[in-house]
Amino acid sequence: MGLVGFDAKGAKEIKERLEKFFQGDLQGRFLFAIRDFFQIAFEQLGVLPDKAAAFIDTEFERFKNAKSPEERAQIGQEFLASFNAFVDAFNIVSGNVNDSVGRMLQKEEREYRLAA
Repeated sequence: MGLVGFDAKGAKEIKERLEKFFQGDLQGRFLFAIRDFFQIAFEQLGVLPDKAAAFIDTEFERFKNAKSPEERAQIGQEFLASFNAFVDAFNIVSGNVNDSVGRMLQKEEREYRLAA
């Protein structure tokens, strides 16, 4: 027995519990915590609540069923890209864009109003 009162079996058990926590439980808690954020965010961007929930559930299920950390990373990146696309579309529709596309749209809108 070591100085802190753990034998090899106890140390192995603690290690296994920590691995399970970091690989499963922690991941599950994280997903549950951010799910509500994305649900609210998608709804604020104009997505119907049931459509937002279905999309998020599908993506989170894919994430949960991924076979490797690399696959989970890819799914996460795809999810964030989809979210960013919704944000960009919302900003364009709302006129909240400061990039070249937004400036072009604002210019076209001004010209249309002047012509009308």
